[in-house]
Amino acid sequence: MYYQIHCKELDFSEAKESLIREKMQVVEHLLHDYPPESVLGKVTLWRLPVTDEFYNVRIELDLPGDRCYARANGETLESALINVAAELERQVKHLLATKRNETHWKRILHRSESIRRTVPVEEEELLEIQEEVHQRTEKLQGPTEKAA
Repeated sequence: MYYQIHCKELDFSEAKESLIREKMQVVEHLLHDYPPESVLGKVTLWRLPVTDEFYNVRIELDLPGDRCYARANGETLESALINVAAELERQVKHLLATKRNETHWKRILHRSESIRRTVPVEEEELLEIQEEVHQRTEKLQGPTEKAA
């Protein structure tokens, strides 16, 4: 993955580049099917002039046939990069799922649906259910021979 990094109101350094690469590793890992030379990340770092400690980060990913864009603000450059990387990760996962047609057949369970619901049962009813299950299993297994 290639990067074009532009800085506004901010000095560029190798530390900033390594920070960008570090935070974008998750997104790069998702794009392992694409050839590295075909993916371009346009990164714009901007320190807002209102305060010295407020950053705006914008990243645009140019993929073969697609494009993803995210931006975030933060009090530190690292927090803004984390937020942008999380948004890009969400977009890339959705894009890849759409290309694999997972949106049509794969349904993500909501937390409320995945929790097993239990209904209180009285003890007499529970004993009846257990007896019925026991009778059905005996019927399926057939008569058991007693050892002589």
